[in-house]
Amino acid sequence: VTLNWQALTTDSNQTITGYQYQQAEGTASFGSSWTDISDSDANTNTFVKTGLTNGTTYRFRIRAKNGKPGSAVSAKPLFASLTGLTATAGDTEVSLSWDDPNDSTISGYKLSLEGGTYSSISGSDATTTSHTVTGLTNGTTYSFAVRAENGKPPSSAVSAKPLFARLANLTATAGDTEVSLSWDNPNDSTISGYELSLDGDTYSSISGSDASTTSHTVTGLTNGTTY
Repeated sequence: VTLNWQALTTDSNQTITGYQYQQAEGTASFGSSWTDISDSDANTNTFVKTGLTNGTTYRFRIRAKNGKPGSAVSAKPLFASLTGLTATAGDTEVSLSWDDPNDSTISGYKLSLEGGTYSSISGSDATTTSHTVTGLTNGTTYSFAVRAENGKPPSSAVSAKPLFARLANLTATAGDTEVSLSWDNPNDSTISGYELSLDGDTYSSISGSDASTTSHTVTGLTNGTTY
């Protein structure tokens, strides 16, 4: 917690030689003892108190040495935001990864999809730095944010668009002025059809193809020419 105040020049007609502080947790009493702010002098107007517990509310008072205390102020130290969140698109999924905050108090992580409510990432703990979101729709852009279970502020949102998997095992069998193509069925019911590129040209739709299509014959070719 960083404390700031307006520095004094005199207090009860005495020269200011430094400042002291009191600290209490929650609504507990300050007590009677004061702690010197190390290296403070008449010009000091700020003090950083370290070693506090994130998520706990503390109260502070500041005074010139041997002077009257100022009003009490409260503050709650916060966890730093998660950093380095990245999203890598896959087939109906997006893989997320983030920097390790090195905070052993983290009990797990939560995920927000499309700005919605945060839900726990099953099996996550303080060492978790990645998670794969499945069951997404290819071609749709999604936004993601991640935060820790213990209240650590969320990461910045990132976006990714799941992509159809690359077709596998495409083979070509030559015939008389034609080539028969076949490929593995990707088992993706969202596919509405297929497109063909010949010699690197623009893709054009394969007439009559649908999600179940796994072959196509290209006709009208020239024998002896490699395509």
